[in-house]
Amino acid sequence: MTEFESLTLDHLRKCATHLLVSYPDDVEASLVDEFVQFKAILEADQDKTINRMSAAEVRWRSTTDTFLKRCHR
Repeated sequence: MTEFESLTLDHLRKCATHLLVSYPDDVEASLVDEFVQFKAILEADQDKTINRMSAAEVRWRSTTDTFLKRCHR
């Protein structure tokens, strides 16, 4: 997850676009903007611990881990 948070916005957009192009039937076009928005949310909430995270945020973290694995192939 640290890697996701350290990506520049340009690199994040590039990776999300690559994922979108690779899986056009499985990924909605809004994914790119959603990842950018999620990165901003993570940066705003850096002081949270895992005990205070919402279930949705935990699911997003799992999704972004998968995203990074696919992006760096």
